[in-house]
Amino acid sequence: MTALIFALGLQLTAKAPLSANDYLHITDSGFTNLPTSVRAMGMGQAFVAIADDYGACYFNPAGLLQISQKELGTIYTDLYGLGLLKQSFLSFIEPTTGMGAGGISWSRLSADLEPEKWNCDLYSYSYAQFLFQDKSTTSRKTFSSWGVNIKYLRETSPWGNASGYSLDVGFLTRGEKFSWGANIQDLVSQISWTTERKESIPINIKLGTVYRFTPHLLT
Repeated sequence: MTALIFALGLQLTAKAPLSANDYLHITDSGFTNLPTSVRAMGMGQAFVAIADDYGACYFNPAGLLQISQKELGTIYTDLYGLGLLKQSFLSFIEPTTGMGAGGISWSRLSADLEPEKWNCDLYSYSYAQFLFQDKSTTSRKTFSSWGVNIKYLRETSPWGNASGYSLDVGFLTRGEKFSWGANIQDLVSQISWTTERKESIPINIKLGTVYRFTPHLLT
């Protein structure tokens, strides 16, 4: 198969060593970084520089401006195929009408580890707006944009319940052939437990670049 694009992605995570008791905590389980699009998963972290479907809610909210019609996306995964750890995701995207594009999404990770049961829900509002747009064309092929995710998290577990917030910031620059994107996940966050413990989610940085050899992009 002839390659249509060259893509390169990088992910950096600032994270402390795990302890056994923290394995399923919001801050250490990696829940907020689980992929939410099969298409994006196939491209790895490089999708942060493409972000042209509902997967932009997770990979790079700045890419939402490329969506030209209302879009509904969903995914369900039985992680490891054992029926013990399951992920669900649902999102709705509203394309831009001149005041920016927006989207809402819900993601759940549930664990049934008898006798323990554990659930984590993430509700997110995504927004994107142009920094620059080529006014000589009505297409969305040449522009720079920014985007944010405002997230509310909730966890129930045998050792206590927790809730909190988190903020992602994304940037995307797209040209006719070359694009690059960046997404700083959990830039600001705070999780409060019923045990009065407070903690933050490790910052996760996604960087990606894409070069299009032909105008026929991936589907």
